[in-house]
Amino acid sequence: MFKIQTTEQFRADFRLQLSRGPDLAAFKDVVRHLEKQLPLPPRHCDGQLVGAPGRWCCLVSYDWWLIYQCDIRAGAITLEQTGPHSYLFE
Repeated sequence: MFKIQTTEQFRADFRLQLSRGPDLAAFKDVVRHLEKQLPLPPRHCDGQLVGAPGRWCCLVSYDWWLIYQCDIRAGAITLEQTGPHSYLFE
């Protein structure tokens, strides 16, 4: 089981995302899968970020993305950023 860590940027992004009234059940489901090292269901579009080795992104729910880093040696997942596609990728 991996330990979940967060960055300062993630915490700020998450507070902003909470003000938009998101589906927290979907977020908890994604984090639970990551924590238990289970593959995410296809609907979450999990994949590596191009040009950012070791970083992954997945779709939490409609227009809510999560960028994270997996450190197998440390046994930790670091949640780095979250928010809509337009905020993260453009």
